Amino acid sequence: MCTRTYWTYSTAAALLALAAAAPAAAQQPVPLSLSQAVTVAADTAPQVQISALQTAAALGRLEQARSIYYPQLGGAGDVVRQTTNSKDFGISLGPDVPELIGPYTIWDFRLNAAQTIFDPSDWLRARAARQQVEVNRAQTGTSAQAAALQAGQAYVNATRARATVSARQQDLALASELLNLAQQQFKAGVGTRLDVVRAQSQVAASRAAIELARSQQTQAEIQLARALGVPPTTDFVLTDSLAPDLGRSTAPETEDSAVARALARRPELSAARAGLEAAQLGRRAVSAQRLGHLSAGADYGLNGPALDDMIRTGKIAVEYQIPIFQGGRISGAVHEQEAVVGQAQVHLSDLREQITADVTTAIAALQSGEAQQTMAREQLTLAEEELREARLRFGNGIAGNIEVVNAQSSLIRARDALIQAMANTALARVQLARAVGVTTTVH
Repeated sequence: MCTRTYWTYSTAAALLALAAAAPAAAQQPVPLSLSQAVTVAADTAPQVQISALQTAAALGRLEQARSIYYPQLGGAGDVVRQTTNSKDFGISLGPDVPELIGPYTIWDFRLNAAQTIFDPSDWLRARAARQQVEVNRAQTGTSAQAAALQAGQAYVNATRARATVSARQQDLALASELLNLAQQQFKAGVGTRLDVVRAQSQVAASRAAIELARSQQTQAEIQLARALGVPPTTDFVLTDSLAPDLGRSTAPETEDSAVARALARRPELSAARAGLEAAQLGRRAVSAQRLGHLSAGADYGLNGPALDDMIRTGKIAVEYQIPIFQGGRISGAVHEQEAVVGQAQVHLSDLREQITADVTTAIAALQSGEAQQTMAREQLTLAEEELREARLRFGNGIAGNIEVVNAQSSLIRARDALIQAMANTALARVQLARAVGVTTTVH
């Protein structure tokens, strides 16, 4: 565990350094394993960072909602210069009071405090906000799994591309060897010019295939860099090659065990459960508005016509407000929240079925990939035997090299089939790890 953690941090540091590095020509290749790729992507991919920021925003909303539990303190100060119409009071102030009073000045400095004593609606909203934080945290886990899946698939595709380049290079070496043999046969008088031309055509085709394979390799490595959130020009040294066991993880490879583990670990389920609880709390909060709220408040300050002529004033108040008739506002909000709860319940139920389907599909793909590997190895063995027999017949002058060319084509197809089968198996394993919720354990 310590070794893996060190490798993860060192790789992440290297990738981050590359993101800020100068031109691609000055960059050093970065060794990268499949395990490191999925781990780094789960930590640093852009969608993971965005999801983490959304969680931070939800924490901010929770902090705001929890303010209902604490007293609110404030202060104010003002100075007013004004005139007043004495008739505005609605009563006669006596014959000695002029119609226009003032101008006069009022100074006022005041501290105030308020505390909610009883407000079940806002209390429930605060609890719902806490559940929403859990939703966002689980969604961050979902984003991490998705990023790891993308990186894992990109890594497997890159290894497949490199294996294809290697296979095309072997094809070219074989084609060149067969060209030499055809030329020797022609010079010895036991071969034809047509045999030489066929062999030259195979060499040319092999060279073109290498260029195509290299182009596909470049595209695959660009996709890998994008999955890791680093510059597309980043040069990787893939330390894992395409092999029958590539992509294994802690995910069980039997359907029942995998489904059970997926239902226990998938972050989407955690998010859906928290979302359902938040919706239920929201419905209760709306209904609790009918209970009203009780609050207490107080203020204390100095008031007077001049700074040296101010007196202490203040008040203490307790207020209870309760809605009596809202024109259907509360009942309408309750119906709306009931629909939200219903949606959350349907989503949770459907998600369980989807997770089961994801696991079943991945298991079927894995089994198919393993069967494809078995058949591809048999095909490769037969193709190699066919090529040996064809070369022997051609070398002995029994047949032209058309048999060799056909056998060479069969060998190319067999190699490609084995590469594709191993890639399909590795991709199925990565998909199974995602379906179970353990993508970061892929290696």
